[in-house]
Amino acid sequence: MVLAPVPTVREATLDDARFLMEGNITMAMESESHKLDEAVVGPGVEAVLRDPSKGRFFIAEVDGEQAAQLLITFEWSDWRLISSFQEAPIKPAMSLVSNSAPHIKYQRGSDVVLG
Repeated sequence: MVLAPVPTVREATLDDARFLMEGNITMAMESESHKLDEAVVGPGVEAVLRDPSKGRFFIAEVDGEQAAQLLITFEWSDWRLISSFQEAPIKPAMSLVSNSAPHIKYQRGSDVVLG
């Protein structure tokens, strides 16, 4: 079995705003067939990056290339005891998945690494 490379995960910066915006637009189209407006999404992404009380974006990189994003917002669910996690893969067949479990799963094609 060949394992996919392990991604490097880091907190996003303003330099990642375009990548994050494109990921959000892609996710909305893929999951809801909804076209988002860059003029709205761009400032929304930048608002989170400038104010950590709104949430935190993370970037997964594989071989130094941005591969996926994760947004943690602080919307509390009292009936599930978790914060809200939103994931947006950008590259085809690449995904970071997060839920209430304390790990991140990285997948590229059929190869999976738990970390």
